[in-house]
Amino acid sequence: MTQAEAEDYVPTRVLLERSRSLFEALGDSRGVHLCEIALAREARDPSEALQALLPPIERLVTTGSLTGLDVIAAEALVAARALGAQDLEARVRHLVAATRSWELQVKVLQALWGRMEEFGETGDMGACLNAGWAALDLAVALDNPQAAAVSLVRIATCHEVLGAGEDSEAHRKAATLCRVQAARYLLRAARPREAGDLFLEAARSADASPTGPSLLEEALRAYEDAGAHDRAAECRIEIAGSHLESGRPREAIRTLHKALAALEGPETLATEARAWAMLADACRLAGDSEAARTAETRARLLAVGEDGSPP
Repeated sequence: MTQAEAEDYVPTRVLLERSRSLFEALGDSRGVHLCEIALAREARDPSEALQALLPPIERLVTTGSLTGLDVIAAEALVAARALGAQDLEARVRHLVAATRSWELQVKVLQALWGRMEEFGETGDMGACLNAGWAALDLAVALDNPQAAAVSLVRIATCHEVLGAGEDSEAHRKAATLCRVQAARYLLRAARPREAGDLFLEAARSADASPTGPSLLEEALRAYEDAGAHDRAAECRIEIAGSHLESGRPREAIRTLHKALAALEGPETLATEARAWAMLADACRLAGDSEAARTAETRARLLAVGEDGSPP
């Protein structure tokens, strides 16, 4: 911006205040309402945002108009969460629920997720988490398990970003817990395949955690419920790997045979090759060298079928 441009520059907030005054002078209540919503978005801190939002909220309550409810509710929920104003936050949630409009309720949730993205882009991860928890609480209040799952996955992403700094272990654990809870909400929403993906992702991120194997079992059940046989087979291979790591080769062998029984077709060649290679290791650990050689041969032949290279 040049010096001349800087001298001519008028802050957005000033322009909005002027517009509000003009609309008020004209008796245009809708114009005043929209300007006040825009001023709330331009607020410098949560207290200022709530102060700007009080007139639009009061107008919504007294007139029953839903104009701008998505922005008003989202901004009010974020500001109330930041200030610890639990009563106000609960009232705003009730206002959204009372609309009985699924479309409008989704718009409020989308506005909150949009705020999360904006805060994330500016690096304000504390505000990002506040918006995420506000979205989660609203989704729960609206009995919308799919929206609750979306909110939790976004919260998990916030924790992963924070995990790059101090207290990384605590944030990684929080991200894993969020994904597990999101998976359970997806099961409630009758989306078992997506739930299985989140359980599997959480199990992989848990590393050597004792919860890893149980999360793999939850992922397997979700995939089986979804009829996702290919994903269930891949999950069984992961479970077999955990059996091998804990010194239980015979359990690994049984699990791998179940996985292989579900794998067929050219698109599963890489997964089959991985399963046979793991089966060879399991058989060797179990003392069955002949079965180990047979499994190893199958793994090599499948590798040839996959990429055409010699064994």
